[in-house]
Amino acid sequence: IPFTCLGIDGFFAQLQTYFLVPLCLIALSPFLTLTLGAAVDYDNRRDRLLHALSRALTGSVTLLFLTYSAVSSIAFRAFACEEFARGDGATISYLRSDYSVVCRRDGDLTAEYTSILTLAVFAILVYALGFPLLV
Repeated sequence: IPFTCLGIDGFFAQLQTYFLVPLCLIALSPFLTLTLGAAVDYDNRRDRLLHALSRALTGSVTLLFLTYSAVSSIAFRAFACEEFARGDGATISYLRSDYSVVCRRDGDLTAEYTSILTLAVFAILVYALGFPLLV
């Protein structure tokens, strides 16, 4: 399903979605596994909790493996801007992944692009660098 059909329009919104949805699912996974495992009878609460956390960890790592390349790819695409010369001699650059985003106007970063860069750097730290260190 294209993101625009879901109301997620623009590069920043896509980057947010790619970055935050897996993290939210990972944060919810212990609660989901505890709820789904409530029908299983365990000898004590500790065994039930350990089993739920083990399943949550397995699911979380699997989700990270499945989303790692997509999140890393969109985060690194935030650094690819294409520069154009305007008729008055000034330059303007646009994000290659979304030409509606102006990266630099006359050499200065735009506020929108600064927000994109901030989130992209954070996504790279968490996914591209953090996940391999976790595994």
